[in-house]
Amino acid sequence: MNIQRLVPAALLVDYLALTAWACNAAGWDGIVSTVSGPAGIQMTAELVLFFGVAATFIHRDAKRRGRNAAGWAAGVMCSGIVGVLLYLIAIGGKEQNAERRADAFAPAVS
Repeated sequence: MNIQRLVPAALLVDYLALTAWACNAAGWDGIVSTVSGPAGIQMTAELVLFFGVAATFIHRDAKRRGRNAAGWAAGVMCSGIVGVLLYLIAIGGKEQNAERRADAFAPAVS
């Protein structure tokens, strides 16, 4: 396993362990009640916007790589950071040449 896959995999394992610990300690109701009120609404809106932007970048990159772009983007929107980390693991170190790296996030031309 190369470093481009190892780092996201380690982050994914750590994040899932943190989530399991939080669910065990506070329960699902405790986690959901944390995001109530104005601060919770703001935090939720920020996360939705972040994952929307992340899904856009992943959609472009997956399309350029010939992968299921809509599926990866939907996966990110549904699973959040887990989807982002899984995508990074899936593509880790598979860049063929420097030219592709340079235009990875260039605007898509239709």
